[in-house]
Amino acid sequence: MHTPAYENGFGPNTDKLDHLLKFTHEGVRSYSATISEKLEAATAKVEAGAIQQESTVAILHEAAEQISQFGGGLRIIQGLMPVLMVTIVEAYLKDVLIYGAEMDGTLMKDSGQTASYKELLNAESLKEVILELRGKWAKNFVDKGGPTEWIKRLTSMGARGYRPSTLALMEALWGVRHLMVHSAGIVTPEFARRHSHFQKKIGDHFIVANNHLQQWLAGIYDFVEVTDVYFVKRCAAKIEGR
Repeated sequence: MHTPAYENGFGPNTDKLDHLLKFTHEGVRSYSATISEKLEAATAKVEAGAIQQESTVAILHEAAEQISQFGGGLRIIQGLMPVLMVTIVEAYLKDVLIYGAEMDGTLMKDSGQTASYKELLNAESLKEVILELRGKWAKNFVDKGGPTEWIKRLTSMGARGYRPSTLALMEALWGVRHLMVHSAGIVTPEFARRHSHFQKKIGDHFIVANNHLQQWLAGIYDFVEVTDVYFVKRCAAKIEGR
């Protein structure tokens, strides 16, 4: 069983990411085969004396330009993946917290959320005020922190089972996402210091590789699965106790 936050958000969104990755990989294989065929055909013509050296150079230049353009497009897609992953996880976490607060009123008992007199006057119903307070609480939870703080707080709530590698993978992913959004993928002094395991120098262009994506996907899946199991159990216990 999964929460609505998983079923309606995280699950469908990560399926789309998976389809995008498969589509990209298939495109790489198909494009590589096409280029190889063209080069092999040109080589055969050269060996047979069917074309001149100048024509061969032109073919090679054209192939190199096409490869460069294709590689640039691929890097753009790969570079967007960390941004999409982070967005999906943060949206899930906010949604699952709102769901949890709806099912279990004790979840927000120490949140300190309040509504002003003006907000109460302008609200159409008490339910509207409560929904807004839950949304603010969940947004503060997500915004004021990151993977380290989230796992710490979720663990204190009762979530158990996060893999030891998950935190490091998520922190790396969030760091790369920040790099892509705020410095166009150019390694900053802060990134080089905080994520020295990438062995990137200041000013380097960070290239997102397939193995990075596979590792980060494993990390976010573990985080969400463990978190979701916790909320399913907590909410189910509250529903049964009513």
